[in-house]
Amino acid sequence: MGYANAKQIMKPKALFLNPTPKPIEIPTSLFKNLFTGKKHIVILANPSAGNMEQLLHAINAGLQIQVSRVFSFDQSKEAYQYAEQGGYVGKVAVEL
Repeated sequence: MGYANAKQIMKPKALFLNPTPKPIEIPTSLFKNLFTGKKHIVILANPSAGNMEQLLHAINAGLQIQVSRVFSFDQSKEAYQYAEQGGYVGKVAVEL
């Protein structure tokens, strides 16, 4: 689900965190954010212990992440196929 679809169900002043933006979304999100309360935040970061610590801090402070479905590690192929089909709300997670 991209920002355009998510915006329809977002609450006022909500943030859409996008860790996998399309190249065009990086500059356009900055411009579009000037005119709406529903913000599209592009996250460009490498995985690291520091980033995970910040994410855990945000979750402990009240950040809520909706999970659509959780797959076991041996179901990784099915998880990928599910994510590719789209049409769901939330994140697809693979349990390690």
